[in-house]
Amino acid sequence: MAYKKRLYGFLYRFVVLCGATMALAACGGGGGSMDSTPAPTAAPGPQTWFFSDGAALTASQITAFDGQGLYFNVHSAANPNGEIRSQIVPSASAFVTDSGNPVVDNAGNPASSNTFSALLSGDQEVPATSTSASAYGTIVLDPVAKTISGVLVTSGIVGTAAHIHNALPGVSGPVVFPLAGGPTVWTLAATSITDAQIADLKAGAYYLNVHSTAAPSGEIRGRLNQQLRFAALNGANEVPAVTTTASGTGVLALNPTTNQISGFIKTTGITGTAAHIHEGAAGVAGGVIVPLTQTPAGSGVWVVPAGQLLTTSQVASFNAGNLYFNVHSTANPGGEIRGQIVAATIKLGTAALDGTKEVPAVTTTASGTGIMALNSITQLVNGNVATTGIDGTAAHVHAAAAGVTGAVIVPLTLTPPASTFQNPVAISTTSLADGTVGSAYSQTLVATGGTAPYTWAVSSGTLPAGLSLSAAGVISGTPTAAASASFTVGVTDSAAPVATATKALSLNVTAATVATVSFSAQIQPIFNDNCVICHRPGGIGSFMNLTAGNAYASLVLSSPPRVIAGSSATSVLYGRITGAILPQMPLGGAPLSAADQTLIKNWIDQGAANN
Repeated sequence: MAYKKRLYGFLYRFVVLCGATMALAACGGGGGSMDSTPAPTAAPGPQTWFFSDGAALTASQITAFDGQGLYFNVHSAANPNGEIRSQIVPSASAFVTDSGNPVVDNAGNPASSNTFSALLSGDQEVPATSTSASAYGTIVLDPVAKTISGVLVTSGIVGTAAHIHNALPGVSGPVVFPLAGGPTVWTLAATSITDAQIADLKAGAYYLNVHSTAAPSGEIRGRLNQQLRFAALNGANEVPAVTTTASGTGVLALNPTTNQISGFIKTTGITGTAAHIHEGAAGVAGGVIVPLTQTPAGSGVWVVPAGQLLTTSQVASFNAGNLYFNVHSTANPGGEIRGQIVAATIKLGTAALDGTKEVPAVTTTASGTGIMALNSITQLVNGNVATTGIDGTAAHVHAAAAGVTGAVIVPLTLTPPASTFQNPVAISTTSLADGTVGSAYSQTLVATGGTAPYTWAVSSGTLPAGLSLSAAGVISGTPTAAASASFTVGVTDSAAPVATATKALSLNVTAATVATVSFSAQIQPIFNDNCVICHRPGGIGSFMNLTAGNAYASLVLSSPPRVIAGSSATSVLYGRITGAILPQMPLGGAPLSAADQTLIKNWIDQGAANN
């Protein structure tokens, strides 16, 4: 008994011990362990922080940038004051956007500059794209070292690649120089260029192209043969000065070969009533030379009309810095904000972020790279910071020297530039239903892509008689004749600039299917009700007996026949009942109904059978 008590006590203690240590070892004798080590946490994925549209530096902040007094800082939950940091180091190279004519100009004068710039847009792509994204770029040629270098700054697009291609306008060409960086600022370090490539560059055969996920072949493009200038608009530049919080930035590109210009201004804090390019030096009020169009209405974005040219004297004013943008308002009809259009210097700053540069230093495996492009005239900044190994909670540009913490001056965002790309306008209708003579017809054409609403028109050929195409894209009407028509329709969208598409179509109209008309069952009753009172033996029209059993012979077998089988148009009977041949029958009575006339016509046209 004592033995059993000792045995039960041992088993009890063994079971309790096993229950308490189950997480560490199995109670059985197998010796296998149960690993309770937490699953490894996935490493933080890469992040990209962007400058918001319109981010800018003040004059004092630009001075700080020049002296390496600005830094990128990325914060995290574990390190709310910053986990990785780096000073923004200005590049040794800066790019002036216009130093004179880079190609043979409109007057035949030779090139005077080795600076090749471009203003990129979707309408220069082949085919054109519908997007409000834009970019500007400058490439500088060193003719002695035979190298080129440059920068490309984008807005409204997350680029997947950027290149210099070789082709004239309207043609897609191969890549000749890939650019590095992205997705908002792209650079070309000093790269060797051959004599043949220099010749192509100076001939205006190169263009910048930015690709995107939505447009892998290219969303925006611009030819590298332009002089590029910028403007910062404010009330202080007006003559006389205007007190206002409104502001704006502008860009103007000149193609010196054609004297054609392109560009736009973006405004804030003002409801503009008009905007123009004026001719006048700083401090002088000048006349309007180019009216701008607000596109879209109410957006505050004013665009140079497509195809706009400058005169030779206006080009001289452009080169002298004597053109300016001016935005007018109801309160200031003479102009509320103004800015001279002058060459800008694009400064680049780069950064390599890690924890050792934080104050105090942070132990972390996270890292990052950053780039910032500063436009000296507009003072706008563009760029991004790409990180790995950190779940950033915030990122900023701060103002302070290395080893010192400073205040936030520009917040960054994880939200990329919103894409405005739309698929090109296209007509998806590929065929049209057949129509029938005398039957109402309606079919709506369908377009996709571009910007609705669409406007439709027949661009070549004609529709079948009785049909028309409305501006809303509806082919409708009642066909009046059998025909097979081929024509081309065109659609125009509401984008600015507009996009168009065409499609060749055909429409077949067939004659109406008419049921076989029975002479005995359908035609003879008409005669019985309307004609036999005269056309019977003893009647005044007994010469044409239309009574049952006699009518067919009187009409078809008479000499000459009063009915020509298969031809109602030449049959006396049909001419009489319609009034085409006078006197109209029934004589002295009401004409036959339209339905009865149609029955007789169809019976004749079907062969005038005695059925």
